Amino acid sequence: MPNHSSIFDHLVLLAYLPVSFRYVGKEEIFSLPFFGWVCTHASRSRPREGILTLEKTAEIINDGVSIVIYPEGTRSKDGQIHKFKRGGFLLAVKTGHRIIPVSISGAQRIMPPGSIKVVLGQPISTNGEGRAEQAELMEEVHKVIEANYDPEYGARE
Repeated sequence: MPNHSSIFDHLVLLAYLPVSFRYVGKEEIFSLPFFGWVCTHASRSRPREGILTLEKTAEIINDGVSIVIYPEGTRSKDGQIHKFKRGGFLLAVKTGHRIIPVSISGAQRIMPPGSIKVVLGQPISTNGEGRAEQAELMEEVHKVIEANYDPEYGARE
């Protein structure tokens, strides 16, 4: 059970934990590009499904698979460790397996919540005219990306 202060906590754990493991987390994390594949699907979004998830997870733990659960339930927005949710502790009691506390320090500095801005431009159609169209498309896409890019974003206080 690690604290959770950055989206990079997942990669930190992959790099540093000496065992193979699976994640239990909220459903939204599994739709994130790149990070979704890192996690094993488990839903906490509905209470009844949460109970089923805990039961399935208990079976997985009893089969010898290590599980990572962020006991805070979500990333800390201020870098402080917040109140823990009960699910992981219910699993530990139910299965009789040990909890290994993991403290991750510094990850929130890599990419703190709110540090990234993403702007999706309007779709740009192509005419299928081949090479003649490429230069115009390159220029148009460049202009849109440049207009929405803010090199100072995140550096402001």
